Amino acid sequence: MKNFLATVKARLLGWGAAAILALLDKTLRWKIADLRSDDAPLLGDPPKIFAFWHGRQILMPLAMKRLKSPSSLRITALASRHTDGRIVATALKAFGIDSVAGSSSRGGKEALKELCEAFEAGSHLAITPDGPRGPARVCKPGVAILGIRTEGEIYPVSYGAQRTWKLSSWDGMIIPKPFSKVVLVIGDKMPNGAASESVEDFSLRIQKELNKIEKVADNYFNAPADDISDVV
Repeated sequence: MKNFLATVKARLLGWGAAAILALLDKTLRWKIADLRSDDAPLLGDPPKIFAFWHGRQILMPLAMKRLKSPSSLRITALASRHTDGRIVATALKAFGIDSVAGSSSRGGKEALKELCEAFEAGSHLAITPDGPRGPARVCKPGVAILGIRTEGEIYPVSYGAQRTWKLSSWDGMIIPKPFSKVVLVIGDKMPNGAASESVEDFSLRIQKELNKIEKVADNYFNAPADDISDVV
């Protein structure tokens, strides 16, 4: 009975969070800063792995919704097995995003296997390398291992906003204020490093790229629209 009530509570909170996000989305003015070196469709074949810091995850369902065309494309995200992970999974489902439960401390191997299977079945993947508990902006090895095993390209992504709230949580989560301008920044692809570097070195490379992309996102509205390359 206790587990049932916890599940119901998580679903209600997840649906509520999705509804609030959807309302917020109606007020936001989006821009996309695509810093990739090619102009191939981002969500075309083959599937890709999108990595973003935990503190920038709250708008990612909205961002993926904008990139997810046609709607038949699949996206699978990693959510923790904690209660907050179940809330996130419910909210993601409301935006048409599948989820796999697991983290570095609970169910990691099973989650990695399920993510690889989803990728092989044609689903794009969305990962927060510093989740679910941090430390913030430190890339754990899971996303590097995922890239090596799937041979998939990893794309660092982040967002910034003209006006925000910053939470006092461990990840310093950024939430755009209503009616703000928001930019989604997409970095260039990172081929897996299986042949040339260790998992640790690959993880560090991902970490550096994510920090660079986050800086671009944070500085975007302070830079001239035609001069964004100066903050890369």
